[in-house]
Amino acid sequence: MKSDDVMKGKDWCFKNFDVKNFVWHQRRKMIYGLYDDTKNSGRIIKAEFEPVKSSTEIKSEYDLKTPHNAKRLG
Repeated sequence: MKSDDVMKGKDWCFKNFDVKNFVWHQRRKMIYGLYDDTKNSGRIIKAEFEPVKSSTEIKSEYDLKTPHNAKRLG
């Protein structure tokens, strides 16, 4: 996704998530995988993997007063 233009003419159903943030988030997805399941399902399955978030990006969706800190393991 090179720009916000990829969403022109498409219905946007999100209320609290704008196109600019969507495009930024999609650009962060850097790992893709293809699984050839044509033998069983007759199709190739595409998988997208999210990058690991840093501790500053992790926020509680349920209790905004309680900060969540991730412990660095390596």
